[in-house]
Amino acid sequence: MAGMDDDIRLGVLLPIGQAQWGKGADPRELVDFAVQAEELGYSSLWVNDGLLTPRIEALTMLAAAAPATRNVTLGTAALLPVLRRPVQAAQALASIDLLSGGGSSSPSVRDFPAALASRSTSCRRFRGSADSRG
Repeated sequence: MAGMDDDIRLGVLLPIGQAQWGKGADPRELVDFAVQAEELGYSSLWVNDGLLTPRIEALTMLAAAAPATRNVTLGTAALLPVLRRPVQAAQALASIDLLSGGGSSSPSVRDFPAALASRSTSCRRFRGSADSRG
């Protein structure tokens, strides 16, 4: 088909839930898992978000994987915005983007103000940054 990319890119969902990495396992090995996935040729690494089961927090996992990987895209397969204040989420996502050298697929806020006037202003700016990225 015209305009179709002939390359197939595969990603992997990092097993950040305790049930996935098992009791007695060291969750710090998830960074090694991310590096191995990159070495095997996966083009992206994804994390999901949730509160119902014990897990490594999604953005924390991306922050840990960001400096250890070089060429993969990092992203959130599911991120629950209701769990985070918009400005804190924006700062976390921007930090991950910086740590990864710009390889995050999550909305990035490159220069957000140190203090925002109100919660409605921060919500509007966070939504605007997400809308402008795609």
